[in-house]
Amino acid sequence: MVLTLASTGAGRVAAVPAPRPEPLEGEALRALGTTLVVAPHPDDESLACGGLMARLGDEGIAVAALLITDGTLSHPGSRRYDARARAALRDAEWDQALSILGVASERRSRLGLVDGDVPLPGDPRFEATMWRCAAAIDRFGPKTVVAPWRRDAHPDHRATYVLIRAALARRRSPLRLLEYAVWADERGAPEDLPRAGEMRILRLDIGSGADRKRRAIAAHRSQLGEVITDDPNGFTIAPAMRERAERSAEHFLEALA
Repeated sequence: MVLTLASTGAGRVAAVPAPRPEPLEGEALRALGTTLVVAPHPDDESLACGGLMARLGDEGIAVAALLITDGTLSHPGSRRYDARARAALRDAEWDQALSILGVASERRSRLGLVDGDVPLPGDPRFEATMWRCAAAIDRFGPKTVVAPWRRDAHPDHRATYVLIRAALARRRSPLRLLEYAVWADERGAPEDLPRAGEMRILRLDIGSGADRKRRAIAAHRSQLGEVITDDPNGFTIAPAMRERAERSAEHFLEALA
């Protein structure tokens, strides 16, 4: 078997054989416990983890969500929607999607960073931002954190992973960390994929969460070309990307060491 990295389904494959995915079902799913999903932009949570969030809710397991940026870089050329209006629009879409997925309003948190400007180590803002992430983790008290794949092919996704990993490293008691990929099939290079012996793969059959995941993705209307129409160079989720996201399974990665 070869690894298809994207959480959304088939596409680019690794150059080395990958381990057989392990089912994330039954006790394995319930063992995640209270779960915090970290999204670099509004829509990442729905594309990559919508099924997981819905399924955990069905099991009576609390789910929280942390949004890192305001998502305003999706349509920087829009005159009808300036940066403030884009931020408000995308924030409202995020709220709607999370309501569909069953995440209570009091279990949502936003860092409010500017899209495309997530600090990395060496940036004077990194330490303070990392501690804000740590505070959000402490606030929700998760057993498991789900964050972007460390080498996902988008700079904000990679920077978000670094922030979350640093925040977790400062904890006295460790938390479980699962990783998801959104951009591997769209932009990923072979070197972005997991290396032999680096990760285990967990496969979740979305099952009862499929309809809610589709509706959560549909709630991000600005990313589907349905709202902001005056920026010809603005971002739109590609049909193939959406199709992969709406397939019957999600995949997550967990470090072996």
